[in-house]
This record gives sequence, structure tokens and C-alpha cells, in this order.
Amino acid sequence: MQAAAEAPTDTAAARAVEVTKIYRQGGGAVTALDDVSVGFGAGTFTAIMGPSGSGKSTLLHLLGGLDRPTRGQIHLQGHDLSGAGQRALTVLRRDRIGVVFQAYNLLPTLTAAENIRLPMALAGRTPDPAWLEHLVASLGLTSWLGRRPAKLSSGQQQRVAIARALVTRPALLLADEPTGALDSATGADLLALLQATCRDTGQTIVMVTHDPRAASYAQRIVFLADGRVTGELTDPTPTPSWTASDRWNAERPREGSAMNHPPAPRDAHRAKHRPGRAVLILAILAGCAATLVALLALISTTESPVDGPSAPVLAVAMVAAPVVVAVVLIARVLGREPGRDDDLLP
Repeated sequence: MQAAAEAPTDTAAARAVEVTKIYRQGGGAVTALDDVSVGFGAGTFTAIMGPSGSGKSTLLHLLGGLDRPTRGQIHLQGHDLSGAGQRALTVLRRDRIGVVFQAYNLLPTLTAAENIRLPMALAGRTPDPAWLEHLVASLGLTSWLGRRPAKLSSGQQQRVAIARALVTRPALLLADEPTGALDSATGADLLALLQATCRDTGQTIVMVTHDPRAASYAQRIVFLADGRVTGELTDPTPTPSWTASDRWNAERPREGSAMNHPPAPRDAHRAKHRPGRAVLILAILAGCAATLVALLALISTTESPVDGPSAPVLAVAMVAAPVVVAVVLIARVLGREPGRDDDLLP
């Protein structure tokens, strides 16, 4: 008979105690985690950062009961998972742990609503209607519940994955690079939702990320390197009174705006004041044409008097050529940024 998880030993939502994880590869061994002890208080949002191979994902998998440590203990709501059997771990993962994967992991044949309810269906339970309605509304999914994943955007699919992870009211929400496959705007919206979920519902969130900006949404950052905890940073958001989502909404351009990448100050000045490059090129070509006409007219004067029929053409061409060139140069000079004397050519 498989053992159940041991009785609670502390009040943290999750904790790793002197955890070491060694993977055997061929005749050698790789130490992914080396005597790591770290706790995650209930109702907190923690980001785990570190270079590739530092043990971030390994720690996340151990916290979620997806793997077992070589040495040490993993506690979930005070329950020691070390001696838990596979069935007990399965029940714990289903009822107390929610996971948001980078690749969403939605079932393509199910609608968004069916994907969200899937954990409850597997447990043979019915989700709390009020909680389900709150999740769907807060994640902006009300209009998309009848659609399959192929008909949803990447941001909408990730929102469905979050709703699925939260529908069981888990003690711990684990997010493995949740913004890795999203554009910056959608990623910021997702992080703001995680931040709000932690703040409004007391959800405990542990997120692995490489992105410092994503980590700034958390209340705390734990740094890993070479399988060890090397430090931590509390309240990384520079301005606590102004949340990261507020800053992002203030900074990002309106949807559909052409100013996704605003020009640098010098480029903005030149874009506003100088003629278009195409206009300048046409003016130069016109000057060249006028000069050519003048030359042809000049050649024709060797066979006819200057006051003959070619005289007006010659006069106009000789005047037009320098005038056009002068206009081009004046326009170019007026289009330059003040204080600069270079970049005179298009």
C-alpha cells in the first residue's frame, strides 16, 4: 500500500528543505540542485531567475510533485511529499497544484470551457459556478468559451491555461516561463493577471523566468546558479505605488498604432521637417534632365545662330538647371536637424 503525504510540518505554502537532485547520465552524474533550502509563503508571488542549467525548472518540478529529490524534503502546505506514493502525489497535483506551461498544453479537441473544467471532470467533481464565472470574467474569456484552441490567439490560449490551473483553487500555482511564447504586450497583460490573482485571491504563485521585466511583477525574486540559491531580492518593482501593469499600460502604444517603435529624437525631427526622400531624388533627376537639355541646346547653337529657334530653349535650360539644384540643396539644408552640418545627401 502506498503511503500518503505526511502530516503538516509548517505553515508555508511550499518549501524545499536541503534538496539535492542528481541526474545520472551514462557513466556520469549531473547535480541539478545542490542542498537547496527555500520557502514560499502563502499568498505570495515569487519569481525564480538564473541562467540556463541553474536548476530553475528542476526546482519547479520538485515543488509540483512531478519529480522526486535525490536527497532532502519537499513540503506542500506543510505535508512532506518525500514518502508519498504515486497515487497520493497524483491527488495532490490534481487538487492542490496548478501548473501553467509555456506551451499551454490545451487539448485541441476540447473547447475552451471544456479545457478549463477538465481537472474537475477528471476528479469527478463539479466546479464552483461562482468561482468559475469569476475566473472566466476576470480573464476576459466569456466570449471565447465555445472555441477550440486552434481558433484562439496565443494570449487567449494562455488565459485558458491559467483558468484551468486555478479552477480547483490550488494551494500553489507554478508557472514555467509563461510569457516565453507571447509577444511583449500579451505577456505584460498575462503578468498583470497573475499579479492581480495573487493580490485579490491570496493565491501563491511561483514563476520561473529569464526575463527581468517579467520578474519585476513578483513580490520577491530568488536567484539560482549552478544548482544553488545565490541570493534573493524583495519587492523588485521600482515604484510599489505604481504597479508594473500600470507602468506598462502607460508606456505601451495604443493597439494598432504605427508607433510601435517610436523614432529617436533626431529621426523624429527629420521625419517632421525634411522633404521625403523620393521628392529629393525626383528633384535631382529633374536637375539632371535640365542640364542635359541645356547641353543639347548648346550643341545645336554650333549649327544655328544664337538668336535662332534654339535660343529660348537654351536660355530656359541654362536657368532651370542651377535653379533646380539650388532648390534641392536648400530643401535639404532646411530639413537637417539644427546644429548638424553632415548628412547632406539623402
